[in-house]
Amino acid sequence: MQTQPAYVDWAKQFFGRYGEQPNLDSDSYDYRTAWRYGVQPEPHAPDGGAFHWPSEIQPAPFATVVPLKSPDHPTMWKQDFMTTNGVDPDTISRDDLVRMLTPMAARDLTGPAAVADLFLPKVPR
Repeated sequence: MQTQPAYVDWAKQFFGRYGEQPNLDSDSYDYRTAWRYGVQPEPHAPDGGAFHWPSEIQPAPFATVVPLKSPDHPTMWKQDFMTTNGVDPDTISRDDLVRMLTPMAARDLTGPAAVADLFLPKVPR
């Protein structure tokens, strides 16, 4: 895994961004399962092309979805948002984000505007 080009590029970017090597044994993301299923990090345009790993995979037709992020992963809410709303929260305006977060906030979070400001400070107002 650590010699594959996609991993090497991601690890370099991770180190540049966070000042440390990624923890492949992290409790918040199952990198080893992702790699076992052939998942690789891919550039995410809304984040300036930074590499991102998916939140979950569905390895074969009719197979059970395999979660890769733990429920407490800092960006797990985005997967829930995309499942609920069918759109990546990084690609919409702050006003649309707040409007779409409102039902989720009633269920899971505390205040959609606060969540938008906390997690997506770059979203246009």
